[in-house]
Amino acid sequence: YQTWEIAESLREGQLYPRWSAYSAGGYGAPIPNFRPPVASYLPALIHVLLTDDPILAVRVVFVLSFCIASIGMYSFIMKRLNAGAGLIAATLYILSPYVGLTVPHAWGDLQTMVALALLPSALWAIVRLGKHNAPLDMALVTFLSALLLLTDPRYALIEIVLAVPLVLTFSAKSIFNLLIAWFISIIVGTIYWMPAVVEANLVDWLAQPATIQLPSIQLASLVAPISPLDPI
Repeated sequence: YQTWEIAESLREGQLYPRWSAYSAGGYGAPIPNFRPPVASYLPALIHVLLTDDPILAVRVVFVLSFCIASIGMYSFIMKRLNAGAGLIAATLYILSPYVGLTVPHAWGDLQTMVALALLPSALWAIVRLGKHNAPLDMALVTFLSALLLLTDPRYALIEIVLAVPLVLTFSAKSIFNLLIAWFISIIVGTIYWMPAVVEANLVDWLAQPATIQLPSIQLASLVAPISPLDPI
């Protein structure tokens, strides 16, 4: 839904929409102003430029996220250890129930899927910065960290937490450059988080009751064959 709506805004010439005109029964709501933009903006671009179909555009981003997640995890562990360990880590990561089944299929959560794809890539860039400390490495850390912040700020915090044990072996110059890269990524992300923080008290969000009863997890279901949530 957000993909289609942002695509309509792009066609109208609004490069960064902050208002959802079709929400709340046509009254509109500032949903894009308070949600990170990347997970809906990227498929909207694909929808406008390539597919002309929002559902297909979302599916393309799901597939790309799955591929980037595997490549990012392989590159991260290979840079840290070796190619064999990287292959094992990438396989375990993309075939884990959460990444391979729950997020893309059971939840259909594109935002989390994109964040799960960017997280290992950001960690790879951090390890690369610690080893080479070149301007390109700073640019990679800045770019990937900013994308992660604009996708899901929670995973940007996870990136920082996971990077703490990685930087223990870095030189003082590499740590300083990493902090500079993170600072620049936060500045780049002000296009999203600054209005969301400043205008947070201007809107009251009312939670709607759940319309779908999700199945509960039982011991027998862990070994049972996978069945779709919607049998139709």
